[in-house]
Amino acid sequence: MATVKKSKTTLVVGAILVPVVLVSLLIVNWFVYPFTTAKPNFADVEAVYSRMVVPSEWKLIEEGSNKGLAGRQCPIESDGCFSKSGSFNIPQSDYVTSVENLTKSLGCVSVSIRKSEQKDGPSSSNFECASGALRVSGTVVERSSEWTAYVSVSSR
Repeated sequence: MATVKKSKTTLVVGAILVPVVLVSLLIVNWFVYPFTTAKPNFADVEAVYSRMVVPSEWKLIEEGSNKGLAGRQCPIESDGCFSKSGSFNIPQSDYVTSVENLTKSLGCVSVSIRKSEQKDGPSSSNFECASGALRVSGTVVERSSEWTAYVSVSSR
């Protein structure tokens, strides 16, 4: 008789305890994990992007961003999801000095610029540097009628 009562008690405790533990783990996963902060997070990306000193002759076309989950966490399958970028129309001139000054305003020490030319197509220059734990990159596309610069600050 005592063994039957003990197994019923164990069954009742197991039937209540296991779902409570599972629900607690789900609550932590859904509500606590997304609000833990990854470093660098979107606030860090936005702080660096907002320091950017854009030359006065560059005209902003559009801006975009990827904030991840609540600006604080990235989904596991993403790679460097925090980013903020802008597209600019730029005058047809020597932009290398402008790009170097722009990246210095973002906190980069040195910038690498690689130029590539396509036959019967637009030429482009890619630039990249590091600002602390963040990656600053961009492209300047040289077309005959208008030139466009794309600038992005992202987590690595």
